[in-house]
Amino acid sequence: MLWNRQYRVKFPDLNLEFANTLRITFDITKDLSKETNKGKLVLYNLSDATRQKIEVPDTKVEIYAGYKDNGGPVRLFVGSVISSSTKDDGKDVATELSLSDGQKAIRDTAFSLSFGPNTPGNTIVQYIADEMGLPVVFGDGVEFGTFKDGYSFVGTARDALDSICYGSGVKWSVQNEILQLILEGGTVSNKGLVFAPDSGLIGSPEHYTKTNAQPNAATAKRKQAQQENKDSSTAESGWKIRTLLSPTLNPGDLVKVESRYVTGWLKVKSAHHSGDTHSGDWASEIDLVDRNATLQSPESDAAGTTAVYSDATGVSSGEVSANVDAGCEAVDAAQGGYVNDGCVYRVAQAGSYWSPFLAQESQNGQWGVQGLLDDANAAGVTVVPYDGSQLAKGDTIVFSDGISPAHVGVYDGQGGMWHNSSSHQCWYHASSLDMGSQYPEYIIKTSEA
Repeated sequence: MLWNRQYRVKFPDLNLEFANTLRITFDITKDLSKETNKGKLVLYNLSDATRQKIEVPDTKVEIYAGYKDNGGPVRLFVGSVISSSTKDDGKDVATELSLSDGQKAIRDTAFSLSFGPNTPGNTIVQYIADEMGLPVVFGDGVEFGTFKDGYSFVGTARDALDSICYGSGVKWSVQNEILQLILEGGTVSNKGLVFAPDSGLIGSPEHYTKTNAQPNAATAKRKQAQQENKDSSTAESGWKIRTLLSPTLNPGDLVKVESRYVTGWLKVKSAHHSGDTHSGDWASEIDLVDRNATLQSPESDAAGTTAVYSDATGVSSGEVSANVDAGCEAVDAAQGGYVNDGCVYRVAQAGSYWSPFLAQESQNGQWGVQGLLDDANAAGVTVVPYDGSQLAKGDTIVFSDGISPAHVGVYDGQGGMWHNSSSHQCWYHASSLDMGSQYPEYIIKTSEA
């Protein structure tokens, strides 16, 4: 009932708060993408002085909503103003604020990082979160490896998080100005809401499936789209449900649905919360997937492997060629963009499909080219001066800049290679080994070890 609805809207930096007085409407959408969650808040019939205060860009806003008989208003959304508008229809003056969650932290945080050898990845993530001014929550099972040779980075917080999370099966997002990291198929272990006809569920769950919009074949056009992060051909299935407003619900949460159509624990992929204090619905629309499902179904089993990437122990030589394709295409399908100084990082990710040595390097968080060479020599992996006649598919080519080893790539068996390309800003398949001023200096025989 309308009179059971309660809210609070706070502008903490202005020491300003409204609670159950003005008419408000809200429309909030949350998901697990790296793009900030967005919301719209409309406040009616403010004074001119108050309106001028809250319309200032980057003003922080906290929205609380709920029901009187269910604990009252709880935090629904935290964000900052990115734009505003005011309309007067002759009856009411409506001020609409467009809001973004974590906008300032993601937009404004840039730094130069340097950590010594054997630094845990979780320590680096915590430092990044502190620099962003955000608390951090690690979901179930999120544990980064140790950066054996240390970690250095210059750039934005967004790119730093990408570089650390990429290939670890971890996704980061900002939820109510909290940096959240969860496994690709995992959840955050802080919820256990149950939705049933007698506990908030409205109507019947709707099952959906979406087929790929394009063929699964790795066409040249599709490869280009993937490299530019424009490939939208994903297949997925799940359930959409509608409930009474559930303000505590966030993407990544685990919830239980009990209905005649589906019963079980599901993961929240996205949530849309909307309401009007004076009319209409006050509800949440929730997109759910199986708790163990990835948020986007991959094109192949290889691309769907989570963690870094698979265990290559025991791979026979007869399987190497196919697994080289699988590993390189898995990194290509994931497409996290160019990783600063990440050539070894990405080669190790792909190589974990066919090379026990590269799998171990990936798990150890190896990033340095010289460190990779040293580890190969220490592990007894064959390293030879570059000779094209010695190349085999799956070998790691080490390039030099004339001073020291500077870059690595995976030989594709056809005269080209996969590598972390700064010029193309992605994990890229090159048709040749031409690296301009850099030249091949060594071959690490990762096709054999």
